[in-house]
Amino acid sequence: AQCTWFTWVKFNVVNDTMYFMSTDAAGSNVGDFGLGFNNTDDKVHLYGYDTGSIDVSPDNACVADTWYCFAVLFGTGGIKYYIATNTTSFALQADSDVSTQAPAETQLLTLMAQRPDGSNALNGIQGDTVIKSRRLSIIELNNLWQETKGRYT
Repeated sequence: AQCTWFTWVKFNVVNDTMYFMSTDAAGSNVGDFGLGFNNTDDKVHLYGYDTGSIDVSPDNACVADTWYCFAVLFGTGGIKYYIATNTTSFALQADSDVSTQAPAETQLLTLMAQRPDGSNALNGIQGDTVIKSRRLSIIELNNLWQETKGRYT
């Protein structure tokens, strides 16, 4: 599943999570990932449920009830993760195989606001979302950010 997931999210509470999952052709879960806003350090983490998490937000910059723009790129070369605000454009925050279950080219990617069992639903708001079937460049990401940022103040 080579793709880019670009979305605006406002986490309303700490310990809030936005999930995405890779599945095989039969729909079986092969990798579980999430963006989690953690109250212990006021940062957003990218979670890979088989390996833990990596810190991906700028230095203590994330607060509840504030819009952030996220881009997660999947495919060859591992997972790349970017974060922006409505005033600061994208900068690479993490370039890591956060999970040993990173989706392969033949796997499907499911994006969701909660896990399939209904737990950990996003207690916030999701804004503009763009999904592309390829990995966008940083220039393309910043162009999308520029086009949409005016709606998220």
